[in-house]
Amino acid sequence: MGWSMGPTMGWSMGQTMGRSMEWKLGRTLGWILGRFLPGLEQRLEQRLATAAAGLAVNSLSRKRQCTVMNYCAINEHFILPRT
Repeated sequence: MGWSMGPTMGWSMGQTMGRSMEWKLGRTLGWILGRFLPGLEQRLEQRLATAAAGLAVNSLSRKRQCTVMNYCAINEHFILPRT
């Protein structure tokens, strides 16, 4: 192993150890939540699913062409009063 291999090896080992620590920490937290707060995991999954569904609906509605009616409804807060 040459001198130039040292820093690279150290960096890659650090990356691998960091990933394994993340995995262990995630597993441990998951176990604790499941053991002591059994309903919490389901509630978090439901909230995540609801949020994902809301984002999907939002992105679909933005792709829709604006008609004059829904343009006014969407932008009513941004229309300046005429003087």
